[in-house]
Amino acid sequence: MYRMTLYFVCFLLMIPTGVHAEFYKYTTEEGQVNYVDDLSKVPPEYLNQVKTYKTEEDILTESQKARRRSREQQQEALQRQAQLEEESRQKKQKAKAALRTKVTIRNDRVMVPVIIGYGILKTEALLVLDTGASITTLYRGVVDRLYMQSFEWTTARTAAGNQIDVGLATLDYIQVGPHRRENIRAGIVETTGTAMGHDGLLGMDILRGVNYRIDFTNQMIIWE
Repeated sequence: MYRMTLYFVCFLLMIPTGVHAEFYKYTTEEGQVNYVDDLSKVPPEYLNQVKTYKTEEDILTESQKARRRSREQQQEALQRQAQLEEESRQKKQKAKAALRTKVTIRNDRVMVPVIIGYGILKTEALLVLDTGASITTLYRGVVDRLYMQSFEWTTARTAAGNQIDVGLATLDYIQVGPHRRENIRAGIVETTGTAMGHDGLLGMDILRGVNYRIDFTNQMIIWE
């Protein structure tokens, strides 16, 4: 009896609130009690013993039904409003996160992660932020990951006065934080000896016209 009552309660819970409906009960030869919401679902051999039940909606007056529908509409409106507010909050949170880039600060050097694209390939690199560099300079290992073969070679003078060979190549883009620069002419230099701990210099060709501040405490660039 308890199991039959439980089945009945579960069946009732499956009927949407406020819906006008009838449901039907029949018992099989094995004693199993069944409830269905469509008379056609009752096997023919049990039609003669079918009992019909009505939902709560059927016994309400028209004014009671109207009040119930009004309450349900108000609840649905509140749920929609809450959903819109949550979507708006998540959108603002995502936009705020996009304006923050985690960096590595070591010995007063700010190393910024970037994405470099060339053809169908792209690679990540860690570049030292250098406001004194007119163009972005990459170490040879970075461009090797992009399978760049052809460079235009020239000579350049370092801040210490030394002359070095520099290759010039045009990258499809460099992405730093929310900013993307396309068709960037970058310098390529060879590196030897101990690993530098970074992949080159992020120059003013990327940073020019970009407003940002560095949060040294949290090691982060905040783009404005």
